[in-house]
Amino acid sequence: MSNQELKAPRNLSGEARIMWKQIVGKFEGCTFAQPAVLRAGLEAHDRMRQAQRQLKKHGLFSKDRYGQVRPHPCVAVERDSRNAFYRAIKQLDIQDEEERHPHPDRPSFAV
Repeated sequence: MSNQELKAPRNLSGEARIMWKQIVGKFEGCTFAQPAVLRAGLEAHDRMRQAQRQLKKHGLFSKDRYGQVRPHPCVAVERDSRNAFYRAIKQLDIQDEEERHPHPDRPSFAV
C-alpha cells in the first residue's frame, strides 16, 4: 500500500487528521504496523485533548462524596493519553529532514 492510499481514519478529530497526513508523508516504504501505531497514537492524542477540555471546564480538582478534594479523574486520562501518544510517535521513529541532516551552522546538542 502506498502512502497516498493511507487515508486518515474517520474517527479522528480534524487536528489528528492533519497530523496523520503530515506523518504518513514521512513514511518511507510503509510497514504493516505503522498505520496501526499511528492510529492508536492519534486516538490517544484526541483523548488527551478531550481530557484537557474537561479539565479547563471543571478544574484540576474535584470533591468526592465526603467533601475531600481529589485530583479530577481527567488528570490521569490526560497524562496517560499524552504518554501513549509520545510512545507511538517514538515507535514510528519519524524525524524531520532537518533532524536527519542538521544545518552545519547550528550547534548540536547531542552528548
